[in-house]
Amino acid sequence: MNRQFVAVLGDPAKSQAIAQAYNMIGTARDVSGIIADVLAFRPSVLDERKPEITAIVKSLFEAREFAISNREEAMEIMPKRTKIPREALEASIVGTLMEAG
Repeated sequence: MNRQFVAVLGDPAKSQAIAQAYNMIGTARDVSGIIADVLAFRPSVLDERKPEITAIVKSLFEAREFAISNREEAMEIMPKRTKIPREALEASIVGTLMEAG
């Protein structure tokens, strides 16, 4: 039996896999709208730290809106903060809502 292994990877892991001769069979652009970001907490954390959780979620939405509205500036900031090359970050947003920004 010929087995196929599939993984969903963002950069830099995606670029590393391609460099190691793995094949890319699709991108988020091919299935736009079905990839969801998930942020999960144990129920006890939600109960005990609601203000902090609310602040985290609010800041994630604010960061997303900033990145969409100020893409060039965001692409200057994000590589410095994440230590991920700009090219990898730009490739990772293909097919996402940020791509339209």
